[in-house]
Amino acid sequence: MLKRPTIKTIAELAGVSHVAVSKALRDHTDISKETTARIKKIAEDIGYMPSIAARNLSSHSSTTIGMIVPTMEDNTSYNPVFNTISSAAAERGYCVMLGSSHRNPALEEQHCRMMIEKRIGALIIAPCSSDNTHINNICQKQIPIIYIGGKAMSDEKYQIFCNYRFSAELAVDHLYQLGHHNIAFFSYGPENLTIIQKEEGFISAMTKRSLKPLIYRYGDASN
Repeated sequence: MLKRPTIKTIAELAGVSHVAVSKALRDHTDISKETTARIKKIAEDIGYMPSIAARNLSSHSSTTIGMIVPTMEDNTSYNPVFNTISSAAAERGYCVMLGSSHRNPALEEQHCRMMIEKRIGALIIAPCSSDNTHINNICQKQIPIIYIGGKAMSDEKYQIFCNYRFSAELAVDHLYQLGHHNIAFFSYGPENLTIIQKEEGFISAMTKRSLKPLIYRYGDASN
């Protein structure tokens, strides 16, 4: 493995102390403009990159955002969500650390712990179940948690969710306007908050039109 150049590497090549190098890279007025320019040129030539982790540790801040989603398959909405968040974060000098839980609570918990150990500044998560106790316990109010998707409980402080009841009602209304009366709702297991909300919206819309709500469940999203 190639050895990564450090401030000490620059100091040896420039013939100055590592403290002087650190100050020069931060444009400190204690270092002359000529020495600062020479040090920066050496740093550029050897491919030196500052340690963001060390900087975050010293400043008690973080420029890394953690994001955990159930899956990153092509047929999910998480791809464009991640791309949008990642682009917006980069524009503001932040990077996004991504993890996929594969709808497995144990793996979700592991990602949470690893990201906390990596000192992320905030966590964006689409939980794989409606029970978010383990997520809140791991973070323990150390960082802000932003829940996305339909499985977070309504009492969470920060959340962005879809109105699945309304979307199901819209689907029924559209089909009804086209003249369809025998409308079925196909879902999957295991039952969670998202599915419950969709079924509630479907049943409500069908009942309002005196139609019989037909619900079929097939498959298991956790497999």
